[in-house]
Amino acid sequence: GIAWIRPVGLHRVPEDLSTFFEESLRRYVRVPKSARKKPQAPLYELAVLVNPNEVLRPSNDIALQRLARAGRDDRVDVEFLTARDLQRVPEFDALFIRETTALYHHTFRFARKAELEGIPVIDDTRSIVRCTNKVFLAEALKANGIPAPRTVFLDRASFDAQRIARMEDALGYPMVLKIPDGSFSRGVERADN
Repeated sequence: GIAWIRPVGLHRVPEDLSTFFEESLRRYVRVPKSARKKPQAPLYELAVLVNPNEVLRPSNDIALQRLARAGRDDRVDVEFLTARDLQRVPEFDALFIRETTALYHHTFRFARKAELEGIPVIDDTRSIVRCTNKVFLAEALKANGIPAPRTVFLDRASFDAQRIARMEDALGYPMVLKIPDGSFSRGVERADN
């Protein structure tokens, strides 16, 4: 091991170490110390809501790690939150929800909390309401002249044999049945008869 260290002048570097010393010194001074990249404090802190156990996640692990790396490159500290972290939302500058959203769900509560705190959020509550509501989507498509499959709405009050018969005549089989607030194939069934 090293017994002692003391500074010496260049003229005292032993001949057998001079080549090693010169190469080491050149590598060290190649980039001026002031120009060496120093880690800088993040400018912003981004919370990303994820559910690692979700089967059909909007973003996989690789995409999330790329997001974190891109954030570091732009001085944004990216921190991943889960459903139990609602109280931490005010600690961040923005919230990015990368979990399947739904009404009556913690994703909606996270979006609402961010909005109440004045924190920018994607997906915001308005988008969640619109995108998870099949009735709203069908009416918006129709109002804007966007082609879509024929759609019939049913509720408990109109769910009787006559209404079903009219629906069968209008749509034929097979048909797709959806709950109004499902997403990612949740609450979707194919009916063949």
